[in-house]
Amino acid sequence: MELDDAVLHFPFASGPGGTQPEEFRELRAGCPVVPVILPSGDRAWLASRYEDILTVLDDPRFSRDLSRAGAPRLAEGFDASLVKDMIVGMDPPEHTRIRRIVQGAFTPRRIRTWEPRVRAVAERLLDDFAAGPGRTGDLYEGFALPLPIRIISELLGIPDDDAADFRRWTETGLSLTRWTREEMLAAHREYVDYVGALIAARRTAGVADGTGNGTGNGAGDDERQGDLLDALVGARDQDDRLSEHELVQLVRALISAGHETTATVFTRGLYTLLTHPEQFALLRAEPERLDAAVEEILRYVPPGSGGTPRIATTEIEIGGVRVKPHEGVIAPFGAANHDPARFADPDTFDIARVDPPSHIAFGHGPHHCLGVHLARLELRVAFETVLRRLPGLELAVPAEELAWSEGLRVLKLQALPVRW
Repeated sequence: MELDDAVLHFPFASGPGGTQPEEFRELRAGCPVVPVILPSGDRAWLASRYEDILTVLDDPRFSRDLSRAGAPRLAEGFDASLVKDMIVGMDPPEHTRIRRIVQGAFTPRRIRTWEPRVRAVAERLLDDFAAGPGRTGDLYEGFALPLPIRIISELLGIPDDDAADFRRWTETGLSLTRWTREEMLAAHREYVDYVGALIAARRTAGVADGTGNGTGNGAGDDERQGDLLDALVGARDQDDRLSEHELVQLVRALISAGHETTATVFTRGLYTLLTHPEQFALLRAEPERLDAAVEEILRYVPPGSGGTPRIATTEIEIGGVRVKPHEGVIAPFGAANHDPARFADPDTFDIARVDPPSHIAFGHGPHHCLGVHLARLELRVAFETVLRRLPGLELAVPAEELAWSEGLRVLKLQALPVRW
């Protein structure tokens, strides 16, 4: 089988209520690695089994560098310059170098110190949300989105007044077919200019107050806990561990990843609970199951419709297929998380699941999500707060009337109207 034999178009349409595409089940049973046609018209291999997907994510013979010759483009308007010097598109040792600079701010111990603040923000947002007229509202706009935006903004030490721009720039960067190449490039330039201005203002402030650049240690200074941006500017200006473009791209990545995943997973997770009333009732009756419920939500509704392609640097066999150098392989997290060879009855949503917590909603291997501990904290606090504060919670419209995103690399609800 060759890439030119591709007849399937990827991403596949989701099932009812945002469930996993039926094609994954069919492919796992018959042809677990197949060539597919991407929205750009390029070809790539698609893996659908848990073990094969883990191999693609972890094997150093697969590169994340989409500027490599022959690398497939997901979107027609994709330009490799959009991800130049971004941590998500780097391989070791460059990826390892940049990850080490920032990972101290996201250790389990460090994230635990943020729990009181996350809870305070969640409570304040629910105060405002519940005070609205008619005991109805959009929980996505009123709670799910502003919670992680405020937290990542405080952690970085930047204003959250530009949340609407963060959202627009992030969604444009996730486009498959929704925006044109020109629109994607324009949004990219706006985002880079915005972050560049933040960095310049921080440098100016450092000079004005006599402290110099980067004196606040965002990865470990308890007095200036939220000021990760100071630490990153210091890594550039004092230690020369980042180039200027790497600094800008790293801040961009932290802002976008710091709110998109949490908001999407919370909204889809709450929708899943509301449309599985027996599971919702179990969680209300036994709130000690909350951690397990969060993990099952992450397994059941990972936000991505398909992973970033990995590029083979040498010929390698995967799932019985010989992948040639420069060919791309897509390893979607959702397909892995619904593989019956790894999870019993995987298409059943079950917060009492006894399978080991081995889902890969946060990825696997060197690119395993840097903010995994923060995301889990935000999700746990968000669900606990909403379930406690809104005991009569239910969808305000029939589930089939809800609008889902189209043309993006993530699948998410555009709104979650509820009443209580």
